[in-house]
Amino acid sequence: MKILSNITFPINLQLLKQVLTSALRRRLGEQQEELFRKFFRSQTEMYNVLSTELRNGNGKRPFPSGSSTEDDIDKYHDQDLVAWLRFNQFPDETIRKIIREEFTLTDFNKSVTKEDLRDIGLK
Repeated sequence: MKILSNITFPINLQLLKQVLTSALRRRLGEQQEELFRKFFRSQTEMYNVLSTELRNGNGKRPFPSGSSTEDDIDKYHDQDLVAWLRFNQFPDETIRKIIREEFTLTDFNKSVTKEDLRDIGLK
């Protein structure tokens, strides 16, 4: 039997294009799903880190609803805020009002407005 070495088969370009397009779409979908999973995982991790940062060492909010005491000022999770308020000669009662609202020094540096302070009873 003679082997044919120069046989060519007609290539169906349309079929080849469809097969390649389908494979590329499938691969793109898989990569997109993986990116969404990674994004969601990173957002969840970021939320957990931020939540932890806002809590004190025992995992609870700094103060339960109700009044705080003199000792609470020194136990507040954002001692940088407390130090800044004391440096600027805020009275302890004012400091208590501020920490009862769970403000942070970052809040004061970036977003607290006069209206926010009025809302908690400060002038």
